[in-house]
Amino acid sequence: MPILWENIVITMIAFGILYWLLNKFAFGKLFEVMEKRRNLVVGQLEEAKQTREQANVYVEEQKEALSQARQEAYEIIEQAKQQQASSGFAGASEAGCYTHEERSYPRYRERAKQGRRISTR
Repeated sequence: MPILWENIVITMIAFGILYWLLNKFAFGKLFEVMEKRRNLVVGQLEEAKQTREQANVYVEEQKEALSQARQEAYEIIEQAKQQQASSGFAGASEAGCYTHEERSYPRYRERAKQGRRISTR
């Protein structure tokens, strides 16, 4: 099979013309779109990084606030215990504070008044 040099030359010329047309009309717009997309992705990554850092700061603030609230609650409980011990306060049922069972069921309420242990079984 002989090599047809004319076909090779025609193919090279056609490829050159195709490359020139693509370079003139398509590649510029294609590269512009790709660059915009790259800038968009970089911007979104930066925004995500900032959001993550801000979320970490908020989490730390919430942990600190929760810790402080727990400490305050513990202090309030300790003060109440000290006041109860110093005033001779007998129990919560005398102040009108009942457990869920005491409020819900009359027989539990009666047992609680008698000072018996309430069984939930």
